[in-house]
This record gives sequence, structure tokens and C-alpha cells, in this order.
Amino acid sequence: MQLTGRSNYEGYHNYLTRIGLSNFYQEPDNISSGLHSVLSAMWYFKYRVLDKMTIDANTSVKDVTKKINSGLKALDKRESFFESAKNKINC
Repeated sequence: MQLTGRSNYEGYHNYLTRIGLSNFYQEPDNISSGLHSVLSAMWYFKYRVLDKMTIDANTSVKDVTKKINSGLKALDKRESFFESAKNKINC
């Protein structure tokens, strides 16, 4: 995942401010490495998916994909990754 668009960068910065970490974020360029590469992806997933829908055993990859990006290109590949992750995590 990656952040694109000014509103996403502002939303991420606002989130960091709320949790007291805004001093670690100087500009969008430093989002692609280190702490921000993981934290921004987790924030985006929570903001775009977890805050908007319930995830349970019946949730499909297609349902989640639509919350992140309405394009369903390579959906079969995502489903394969999802099933592999579920099997490895045992959930």
C-alpha cells in the first residue's frame, strides 16, 4: 500500500499529531521508508477498511479491495495471497 493524494497525507499527519508522533514526520517523501512505511499502511487500512466495515469469516477479498481501490485488477492474485496468509496465520 502507498499513500497518494494530499488528503491522505494530511490525514496521516493528523493521526500522527493525535498520537504524539508528528515530530517524526517531515514530508511525504519520508513515508516510503522505516517506521512510516509500515505505520502509514496500517493507518490507511484502518481508516479505509476497518472503520468502514466489519471483517469476519464471511468477508471477501473483493469486499476489502473495494474499500481501498475500486479496481478489481489482479483480484485472483490477491485472493491467493489472502488464502495463503490465512493458512499461515491460522485464523
